[in-house]
Amino acid sequence: MQSWVEVDADRGQVLVRRGVGTVTAVVDLSESTDPNVGLIRVEMDCPAPTGRPRAIRFRIHPVAPADSPVVAAARQAVEAEATVEWTVRWVRHDWVPANLPITSLDLATDTVAALTGLVLQPRSQDAVDAEWAALLSDGSADPS
Repeated sequence: MQSWVEVDADRGQVLVRRGVGTVTAVVDLSESTDPNVGLIRVEMDCPAPTGRPRAIRFRIHPVAPADSPVVAAARQAVEAEATVEWTVRWVRHDWVPANLPITSLDLATDTVAALTGLVLQPRSQDAVDAEWAALLSDGSADPS
């Protein structure tokens, strides 16, 4: 996982992280019947950082607008059981002073985790199948 701090003119410091994981759920947080209105929580499991016990689960729960392309990608990832590369920005709530460093905040209570990027990663089997198909199509491999 990569992590860095950016500065937002309105919100002060923002923590940004990028990593890989598996989407475990896509949850509608709104009470609307319109699937393109409201907020969606995307739950993702992430591999444990090097040196951390395997028994501890690393899970993130960022949110995104219902009409965002990242939500559509998250739903597709759940159906395909695909690994994803994600980007999340932890932005402080309006009531948290902008002059406080982001590293001094409790991310669970003082910030909102906003899902800003989600890209499905090809499964290793898909890559092998694509390479095999390419070999068969150019006649360089005999399938029998």
